[in-house]
Amino acid sequence: MAPVEPLSFLILSSAALIFNIGGLSVRDRKEIELEAFGIIVPSKLSDGLKGYIVIPEKAKVSLDSLRDDLVFKEEKKITITNTTTRGGLALSTAQIGAVLGARVIGAGTGQEDIQEDCLIRGKKDNINSLTAKRLALIFSCEIKEASPSGASDLELLIGEGFEKRF
Repeated sequence: MAPVEPLSFLILSSAALIFNIGGLSVRDRKEIELEAFGIIVPSKLSDGLKGYIVIPEKAKVSLDSLRDDLVFKEEKKITITNTTTRGGLALSTAQIGAVLGARVIGAGTGQEDIQEDCLIRGKKDNINSLTAKRLALIFSCEIKEASPSGASDLELLIGEGFEKRF
């Protein structure tokens, strides 16, 4: 069990998700008590601060209810590329994308210089998908028609502005 230090990233991403889907009625919302369900446990992090450790097995089972079935049915394959110098952004973003229901086939770093904070690119039919639109809404990404690198349908590129926001 490794400490999850980019917890602030997950909290801000979750806040963006909640803000952007705020139109849901109270009946359609679901709260998950992460500590009560054993998904996270209090711990002392490597920098000496108090924090939490995520228990991956419990998280997978409990967070599966957050999946968007319409995104899941599209079966869009996505790769996430971190073009910043801050480590861990691609993996954290990939975890959120996977919980949403996207098929994350890769998360890593790249040297590409992008002008946007966050860019989703893909061929026309893929950028018009619900998966692309939901990811763009959650992460405040621009969407551009362009061939993604590799075998993915969509590529999410993380830029310097994204790093500062999250």
